[in-house]
Amino acid sequence: MPRTAVAALALTLLAAACGGDGASSTPSTSPSTTTTTSSTTTTSSSTTTTTTMPDTGPLAGLVGTPVEDPFLGSGFHLLEYAEEGGTRLVSTAPLGTATSDRLVVDVADPMPVVTGVGADQLLVDAWLGSPDEVPATEALVLFTEGAEGWTSYAVVSTGRVLDYLRTTTDYQARVSVDDPVADMTVTEFDWAGRAEFVADVAVAAEAGADPVFEATVECRVDTPYDCTLLSDDGVLRPGDEGEAVEALQRDLAEIGYYEGGVDGRYDDDTTEAVRIFQRDHRLTIDGKAGPNTLGLIADVVSGDTRIAMASADGVGPVEIGARAGSALTDLRTLLGEETSSTGWYEEACTSRRWNQVAWGGFTVVFVERDGVEVFDGWRVTSLADVPGRLYFVGGIAPGWTWDDLVDLGARFTAVRGGVWSYIELGYDEGRFVEPPANPPADDAVVRAFGTGSGALVGCWPPPETE
Repeated sequence: MPRTAVAALALTLLAAACGGDGASSTPSTSPSTTTTTSSTTTTSSSTTTTTTMPDTGPLAGLVGTPVEDPFLGSGFHLLEYAEEGGTRLVSTAPLGTATSDRLVVDVADPMPVVTGVGADQLLVDAWLGSPDEVPATEALVLFTEGAEGWTSYAVVSTGRVLDYLRTTTDYQARVSVDDPVADMTVTEFDWAGRAEFVADVAVAAEAGADPVFEATVECRVDTPYDCTLLSDDGVLRPGDEGEAVEALQRDLAEIGYYEGGVDGRYDDDTTEAVRIFQRDHRLTIDGKAGPNTLGLIADVVSGDTRIAMASADGVGPVEIGARAGSALTDLRTLLGEETSSTGWYEEACTSRRWNQVAWGGFTVVFVERDGVEVFDGWRVTSLADVPGRLYFVGGIAPGWTWDDLVDLGARFTAVRGGVWSYIELGYDEGRFVEPPANPPADDAVVRAFGTGSGALVGCWPPPETE
């Protein structure tokens, strides 16, 4: 239904509640209300008759009849028009001796889509203060006419909705100030013995600033409000629960990043699994699963990703220990044709046979063990020259420096010209572009590292020989 039609319908209901047949519902003892007078002078005599037209404004039923204070609990108060010809009403006196605030009531603007509101009820905007301005404490109030006057049955308060939003991870991730400015528009209001409503909320850090958080909520007016966040920015965060979190846990477990229970709770274990996935895949590391993280997880699960992840376990789906022939075929599928190969040769010290196959600055090592040729490790000889689709567990990437490795948890040893290692990931014999100091400078650029046979130091032709 168009907004104008809704507003028209709501005003019709309001008028009906106030005596839509033209008869005033205001008791004869009430204070004077806004009226229109007309004078008629007859020709047969000098008598002048003055007729007072009834007040048919949308809130006329509240004038002169006690109205309950929905904010301070100060009891019932009489209201009068704030200005002639207007719709805004204000209490005839302050709400108590300790405050100068008055109760102000006006037609709800915009009027939400209303269902279940009876002819003896009025849904209005209300606030404390002055009728000249609408403060942040504005609320949508449902009044019901009774023996004592108009009783406040339900209060839709921006502050109480904000109290709920502060408990959500979506809000916590975006709003950092303690006293933000919130603007709320109630779009739907339903009365079925208790109030339920839907509202759009925008929160800014300060008055006049752009919103930093926007949401749609559905609430039941209880103490506190029982609300549900209808809007979703597509981000799963610590503290979230439900089927989406359960699916995330299941996917992370399938690709080896999560070992906890699949229980739908975004707990510390889930957060850490997301952080490690983000680290390895060169995403922003924040522990939250947004569209980019969720999309890449789905691609990795389905195998529909261009990334070939190298680790101490292998390269992509090609595991260390696999037969050399099939492993080389699969590696060529992942990385393309190699740029060089030593072919099989016998190493002088142990008489073992080796084969080293290189894709630019990335070398895969094969060895013969007990008569079986297997994929036995890999080595980065030049991090600046590895295939573009090749990623490394830990997030190590071209351009990394010693400072990045320190953040990762690597260690430095001043042996063999200075090497770095990260044993937890199976990386050793790490080198720098320039011979490092002890300890290395923060900006010392990483050049090489390896795992398995790719990190061996022996008399066989070393893979970093150039």
